[in-house]
Amino acid sequence: MKYLFVVDTFYGGGAGRVTAELANAFFSTSDVSVCTFGEYKSNYELNKDINHIDGSKASRVCGNLFCGRVLFLREIVREKRPDVVISFLTELNLVTILACSKMQCKIVVSERNDPSKTRKSLSLARKLLYPRADKIVFQTQSIRDYFKGPISKKGIVIANPINPNLPDVYKGKREKKIVMVGRLNKQKNYTLAFDAFASIVDKIPGYELYVYGDGNSKQELQNYIIQIKMTKKIHLKGHISNLFNEIRKAAVYVMSSDYEGMPNALMEAMALGIPTISTDHGGGGARTLISSYNNGILIPIRDKEALAKAILLVINNQDLSEKISYNGQKVRLDYSIENIVEKWQNLILSLWR
Repeated sequence: MKYLFVVDTFYGGGAGRVTAELANAFFSTSDVSVCTFGEYKSNYELNKDINHIDGSKASRVCGNLFCGRVLFLREIVREKRPDVVISFLTELNLVTILACSKMQCKIVVSERNDPSKTRKSLSLARKLLYPRADKIVFQTQSIRDYFKGPISKKGIVIANPINPNLPDVYKGKREKKIVMVGRLNKQKNYTLAFDAFASIVDKIPGYELYVYGDGNSKQELQNYIIQIKMTKKIHLKGHISNLFNEIRKAAVYVMSSDYEGMPNALMEAMALGIPTISTDHGGGGARTLISSYNNGILIPIRDKEALAKAILLVINNQDLSEKISYNGQKVRLDYSIENIVEKWQNLILSLWR
């Protein structure tokens, strides 16, 4: 079997990590190529023998990068002759469907985020083109339920796999750290967490908030930290190579997003045993993972008071903190790479039934 994976980049982002995990798993028995259209460098380990195609070289056609990517990918498909092309993220899903038109290959696309937040032009194109795919993978049932008709009928729910290289759960006394991980953009609503933390900082002496990740909102967020006079308490740490060892001893993990798909960072925090608090964001990812006050705490989106209250509760209630930590670790089994790869393999087999 020959596979071609299509994704934006391996330089950060959940789609890149999941693509790398699946490509590595499939490579053990199949011919695998990967085409990335964004930044060519990688934060994720891809088997060195997998053919990594640099799609960033795609030329604009009449000034249009989208059309250039379609033509570039079509040439790759014609050259590689894959049996299955698997793409991730809405815009690249559309590129893939058009590039594979009338080609002798199966098309699987993966919708990765809350579809209600997609811009209008992409949403219309998705409605027209997604029915041409052979299968559509959704991360949560909530995302699948958003779609109607042929898109929903061709859909299947497969969650992200847990990173198999996570360190062991930390068993000692937790550090006075509250941690967040993700791209620095408006979707993540970091200012909600900053405001909630600032409102209770005097009640939790010694605690500081650390944010790991980069993005186009970095300067805006740094300015906001200065504005609320929290420069000694809130720290933007950027990308670091030893992330899991850096955060595993933290007292609390917070996700403040307005919407997500199935957030890898949240899954990893739970798997590491970090007591976790998340907004019940659009897309249903947190709701799928968390049973509130059992293996995490869910709060309404954009509710500063609820987030502040939840942070205080986790820090001050050791029994609850330990319960959430212990039960959260079970995602390691539920979403193991072996279980998720098996679901993808069953999906691939179903394409010829």
